[in-house]
Amino acid sequence: MKWSRAKSVLWRTAPGYLALMTPDGAPSEIHGPGAEVWSLLEQSVETETLVDAIASRYSADRDVVAGDVRRLLEQLHTDGYVDRIE
Repeated sequence: MKWSRAKSVLWRTAPGYLALMTPDGAPSEIHGPGAEVWSLLEQSVETETLVDAIASRYSADRDVVAGDVRRLLEQLHTDGYVDRIE
């Protein structure tokens, strides 16, 4: 499955920090590796590519990262920040 940023989302970043807002919603803040996931979503990207990039960057257990990335993507999708491309 691929993911991409929703076009209507307003966002700003700083190192390790991301602020998101849909035009009709409340803002959300994401810190740490989640902010890096957003940067990787500049173009549509496969879930596994995101997992591999974050696991490699943090020398973290891939299975743990996979669960965290999938939960983050699902929450971002539910909140209207990312689009799922099937």
